[in-house]
Amino acid sequence: TVVAGLCFLTSKFGNQEVYLWLLNTSGMTGFIAWLGIAISHYRFRRGYVAQGRDLNDLPYRSGFFPLGPIFAFVLCLIITLGQNYQAFLNDSIDWYGVAATYIGIPLFLIIWFGYKLTRGSRFVKYSEMEFPVHKD
Repeated sequence: TVVAGLCFLTSKFGNQEVYLWLLNTSGMTGFIAWLGIAISHYRFRRGYVAQGRDLNDLPYRSGFFPLGPIFAFVLCLIITLGQNYQAFLNDSIDWYGVAATYIGIPLFLIIWFGYKLTRGSRFVKYSEMEFPVHKD
């Protein structure tokens, strides 16, 4: 069904436009993934320390915490939001260019909130995080 949908889109909009949208979507998802990694790293370490655990028990510790994940988050956010800043510089906004560039963000948010609504997942507080103990 995905292939059939792509074939329909190429006949409707043209090969180059559909390719551009797919390329922008895939590129955007990479930066969204790195945003998630930075948030996960930051929250993991904060939760681990908040529960009184010793960082020396971890097999790997980032030497740049908390600046590393904060820097990664800010950098990925700037890159993500600035991918097509030219669309906003003219007298009128290039809405087609904005949609083609940032299509991955609303798709991600729809999938993420859809998952949260259907599964009933919630934001986990630092004190409620679970860290299984694994010793070799």
